[in-house]
Amino acid sequence: MVAPAPRPQAKQRSALSQVQHDALITGGVFNALGGILMLISIILVMVYVDSRSLMALDLINVDIIFVLAPAISFVGAAILVLSAISVYRTFRPGKARSGAPLIETVLSIAVSLMVIAMVLMIQDQYQGKDAAYGMGAFLDVIGAILAITGSLLIMLASGRATKVARSATGFNALAERSGRPSQAWKPPEVSIKKPRCPSCQEEMEPGWKACPACGYAFLGDDLEDHGRL
Repeated sequence: MVAPAPRPQAKQRSALSQVQHDALITGGVFNALGGILMLISIILVMVYVDSRSLMALDLINVDIIFVLAPAISFVGAAILVLSAISVYRTFRPGKARSGAPLIETVLSIAVSLMVIAMVLMIQDQYQGKDAAYGMGAFLDVIGAILAITGSLLIMLASGRATKVARSATGFNALAERSGRPSQAWKPPEVSIKKPRCPSCQEEMEPGWKACPACGYAFLGDDLEDHGRL
């Protein structure tokens, strides 16, 4: 006897709405780009001064405080790894939630402060000299902006989906409403006052020529006229 083939397991759906899903992907891409820019800045020129080009490691020889320059690149690499984890978990809704979004946000804020401090230190060190920022410094600034923007997007969109987010919206809601059986419109009931006998005030029906209660005979439009009173 041939054993029945196992039934394929139903694909687990994500509890996130489409807006949350798109925001997580966008935030992850921003973080990845920011991390890449900060990572490669370590091999680019940070400042041009007196016809010399100084990279991140060269600045350490000028002053040990410029260790911030390579540290920014290492933090950028960490953000790049965490952003890859966040994007992966977005496409795998069955995975448990992690603290990657929160860590990304903290690192992005920290690296932004480090970039600001490094730029100010370069400006203070070479103020009054024929100096200009190199491509490495610009990439650090742009990378920090992308990283903090992406981390905030991920942080805001990584919350649990609410009932409002899971409810049908737009064309889906219109399709659901159109599929429901519609209730026929009924006009409001109009109360019609029956005419009464001028003699005994008994209710009469239209077309009667005499009152069945008192025998009063209606002449002309007496019954109709009395019903309008």
